[in-house]
Parts: sequence; structure tokens; C-alpha cells
Amino acid sequence: MASRRKRYHFNPQELSFNEVKLTSGERVKNALAFVFIASLAALVIIVATNVLIGSPKEILLTHRSKRLISRYDTIKTKLNLFQKVLVKEHFEDDNYYRTILGLDSLPNTIRDAGTGGSEKYEGFGMLPYSEEIIKLSKKVDAIKSQLKIQEESYKVLEEKTAEQMKKLACIPAITPVAVNDIEWISSYFGVRIDPFTFLKRRHEGIDFVGKKGTKIYATGDGVVTLSRYSRKGYGNEIVIDHGFGYSSRYGHLQKILVNQGQQVKRGQLIGLMGSTGRSTGTHLHYEVMYNGNPIDPIYYYSDDLSGKEYKMIIKLIQDKQN
Repeated sequence: MASRRKRYHFNPQELSFNEVKLTSGERVKNALAFVFIASLAALVIIVATNVLIGSPKEILLTHRSKRLISRYDTIKTKLNLFQKVLVKEHFEDDNYYRTILGLDSLPNTIRDAGTGGSEKYEGFGMLPYSEEIIKLSKKVDAIKSQLKIQEESYKVLEEKTAEQMKKLACIPAITPVAVNDIEWISSYFGVRIDPFTFLKRRHEGIDFVGKKGTKIYATGDGVVTLSRYSRKGYGNEIVIDHGFGYSSRYGHLQKILVNQGQQVKRGQLIGLMGSTGRSTGTHLHYEVMYNGNPIDPIYYYSDDLSGKEYKMIIKLIQDKQN
């Protein structure tokens, strides 16, 4: 066991070192002084460390704050990118489709509306980084509002597109006789010499000449509203109501293959070419009417289709129906 350390005092008169003997009280006093000084030094070091570096709790909070700020910046960047995509792609496409479908474009004043007032963010004022939190919350709410408006706009576009597709399927759009089966057109729409009276008379359709029994097709989707022998000189006659103000007439048929009230599709076989009624030869008298008024059918079919292309159209229509 190590001996207690001795202390000495220099005596200048005798020029010698004399051992200093301490009493028990002095030794206790010195020990307490040492403990006090050591404790004071430790306290100074702790305070200096906390002031200059920070407490462990402060260091942890600082680290967490940096991570939160980093996440905030990441979220803000992603939101800005998402909003750019929303504006650049969806808003522009939406207005493009609206133009095609005949709808008014949505102005930015409508797209940016409904983001809410500032009172809804008052509860964030007491939180740390409240200003950043409020900005981020406003950005999120703005995007949510824009998404909701865009979603409603897409629903309108979907409904309008379905209506437009139905309309396109109903409007007369092909010749009622296959291109290869048309021998020639004997009469066009307009004023002509009546073959019976030899007087000028308005001809309200087109006469397609072909062989007896040539297949006649519906030129658009619709409902058969007339299917019988006509007293007006059309002979065996079919009238189809296509909706949207359009209807079509098929006259002088040899045979009618559909019934009144029956729904038909474009390209569906409805009759056979003949020469019944007021007719001078085998042909089909074909009319297109809009709101009850005859209009030139030549504007409702393409006259540059080949026979192969016409057969392809009929096949595609029939395959779709099956």
C-alpha cells in the first residue's frame, strides 16, 4: 500500500527543508477545498460545453430539425414537380379535348379557386417552423383543389365523348349500296326532269342503280320508324330515325328485311334493291333528312372509297355487332 504523500517547508534561516505536519482538521479542510475546486472546474467545463456545443438533448433536437427541414425541402420539390406535370399535361390536354368536343376551356381562375381562406391555417401558428408548414399546407390544398376540378372536368369530357361517339355512329356516313354493286348514279339531289311528267321537279335524294336483289345497308345506327309499301310512290320503303335530328329513307325496294320499331346498326342489311312504286327501273332512292328537311346525301358519305375499303368497313361494323 502506498504511503501518504509528505509535504515539506523550506527554512531560509537554517537553509533546510522541514516536514510539515498537518492536523486532522487541516487535512479535512484541504480535501474539501480540493473537492470544491474540482467540482467548480467540472461545472465550468459542462457549462462551457453546453454553451459552445449544446446539451445531448439539444444536439438530438438539432439533428431531428435538420432531418425535418431536409424532408420538407424534398416534399416541396416533389409537390412543385407534380403541379408542373398537372398544369403542363393534364390542363393542356383537357383544354385540347374540350376544343375538339365543342366545350369551353376552363380558365385558370376556376382551376385555382376553392383553396380556402387563411383562417384554416391559424392552428399551425404555435408550431415550430409554422411559416414553412403553412406554405406546404397551402400548396397541398391547392393541388387537391386542382385535382378535384380536373377530375370533374374529365367526367364531363367522358360523358361528352360517349355522346359524340353515339352521334357519330348514328349520323348517316356510308353509301347504302356497296361500292362494287353501284352501276351508276342516275339522279342526284336537286332539280331534275321528272321521268314521268317530263317537267322540272325537285329530287330530294340520290338514285343508285344496280342489279335486282342488290343488298341495301343501313347508313347509320337508329330505329326503323316506317317499313311498308308507300302510297307516295316510294314502293317498298324503309325510314330510319337516327336521332340527333337525322333520318334516312330507302325506296323502291324489292324486299324489306326489317320491321317497324326495330333497332338497326350501321352496315346492317335492311333490304334488297328493286323497282317497286313509281320507278322506271331497278334502283335505290336514298334520302337523308335533318329535322325533317331533305339534305344532299352526297355530303354524308365518302365517294372515293374503293370496293375493298367499303367491304372492310362493313365487316368491321358487323364484327363489332357480333
